[in-house]
Amino acid sequence: MLGGVYGVMSVGLTLIFGVLRIPNFAHGEFLMLGMYVTYWFVVFTHLNPVFSIAVSAAVLFVLGYFFQSQLLSRVSRQGEVPQIFLTVALSIFLSNAAEILWGSNYRIVPVSYTSTTFHIGLVSVYAPNAIIFAFSLFLAGLLWFLLNKTHTGLAIQATAQDPEAAQLMGTDIKKVTAVSFALGAALAAVAGSLLAPLYPIFPTVGSYFILLMFTIVVLGGLGDVKGAFVGGTLISVVLSVSSIFVTEDLGFALVFIMFILILVLAPQGLFGKTVK
Repeated sequence: MLGGVYGVMSVGLTLIFGVLRIPNFAHGEFLMLGMYVTYWFVVFTHLNPVFSIAVSAAVLFVLGYFFQSQLLSRVSRQGEVPQIFLTVALSIFLSNAAEILWGSNYRIVPVSYTSTTFHIGLVSVYAPNAIIFAFSLFLAGLLWFLLNKTHTGLAIQATAQDPEAAQLMGTDIKKVTAVSFALGAALAAVAGSLLAPLYPIFPTVGSYFILLMFTIVVLGGLGDVKGAFVGGTLISVVLSVSSIFVTEDLGFALVFIMFILILVLAPQGLFGKTVK
C-alpha cells in the first residue's frame, strides 16, 4: 500500500526530469513543506489531514512555478550544471528556513486513526495505509487524465519528447516548463500530506525520502511516469518483506544495493529508453 504514495512522491521528480532534463535535488524539501502545511492545517482547523491535500498542492504549485520561472529559467541557457546547483541551493535554503521558522523538534500530526486496523478475511489492514493507497490510486488516475486528455498534458508530453518540434507547433515552452516543475512540486506536497500522519515532521525529513525517490525513478526509468508508480510499488515490497526477515535499516541497504545494480546492469530502468 505504501507503494502508491512512493509512486506519487516520485512521479513529480520524474515529471520534472522528463521536461527539464535535470534532477531536482530540492524535491525532498517540497515534500517536507507539504508535511508542514498539513501539520499546521490540522493544528488550526482540527480537520482530517486529507482535507489539507488541496492546500499543500496549491501552495507548492505556486512556489514551484515561481522558482522555475524566476530562477531556473534565468540559468537554463548556461547548461544543466548551473540548474542542478540551483536546486541544491534551494534544498539547503528550504531546510534551513524551515528550521528557523519552526525549530528542529519533531512534530506529529494529531489524528485519531493512526493505530486503527480493520480485517479483510485473514488479512489485517492498517487504516492510514489504506487511506493513502486509495488517494494514491485516485491521484494516479487524475494524473493520467491530465497528461493524456488535456491540452496542457499533451503539451507537457510533447515538450518532454522534442522541445524544438513542440515550439514549432505553437507550444509556449517557457510556460509548459514552469507548469511541469510546479506540477512536480505539487505532487511532492501531496505525498507529504499523505505521509504526514505516519512519519515525524522535521526540517531535514526530505533527505530521508530523496534517496528513495531517486532509486524509484531510476528503477522505473528517468522521465517515465508509469515507471515511477511501478518502481514505487517494487521498492515498497522490498522494504516491507525485508522488514519481516531482517531489520528496517538492512531493508534500506538492500534497496540501495538494488539501486547500484540497476545503474550497472540496466541504467535506462524498467521503462526508460536508451538514447544515443
